[in-house]
Amino acid sequence: MQVNPLLALQDLDDQIAKLQREIVALKGERGFLERLAQAQAQERELSLQLEKLQERQRQNNAREEELQVRAQRLHAKLYGGSVINPKELKDLQGELLETKTKQESLQEILLLGMEEEEDLTQKLTTQRQELEKLERDAKQHLAHLLRQIKRRQERIASLQTERQKARQPLEQQLLYAYDNLHKSKGGRAVAEVTNNQCSGCGAKMPGHKLNELRQNRLSFCETCGRLLALRRFFESRT
Repeated sequence: MQVNPLLALQDLDDQIAKLQREIVALKGERGFLERLAQAQAQERELSLQLEKLQERQRQNNAREEELQVRAQRLHAKLYGGSVINPKELKDLQGELLETKTKQESLQEILLLGMEEEEDLTQKLTTQRQELEKLERDAKQHLAHLLRQIKRRQERIASLQTERQKARQPLEQQLLYAYDNLHKSKGGRAVAEVTNNQCSGCGAKMPGHKLNELRQNRLSFCETCGRLLALRRFFESRT
């Protein structure tokens, strides 16, 4: 069964265009990359929070140790017998009480910091586990996309070869018209005539247009300007 060569060429171009659109769509699949980037940002934020907290804890620990040493020194001085002046003793007692109050307050802050650090550490561990899974999934998905793209590129190369062969028997005048219409009509240069209608725009075909097609003459739709092709005429000539 012979197919109208114009329709065959149009069909090849349609297939190529469809595959090219699919490749663009595959390359545009960035949802998994966005999820990965979001997870990475969350991991960095948690890591930064934990680092800042641990630094505060180190500073508070150092300050608490200083207060501890100071309290011990004041306690020894207060009860060591070296100070007998009532006013000095009272001042030492006040200073020792103030130091212990600060120390107790700092110990409460350290305790809260330990709880916060434990919570952040758990969140960071969970986030890193999720990130590792997303990285594995992203790697697999990217490999899948690349395979899909490669498969389509190979198919396009094969269709391009078929396209060159399909163009060879066509006259230059016809190819010139086809190429120009292919650009100006969004890739649809040829309209098949079915039920006496143009498949491109739906316009009814007058009798002289059908006669032109049956005589294998170059014919254009008077409404949309596309090349017209009559599939059944070519099939009946075989």
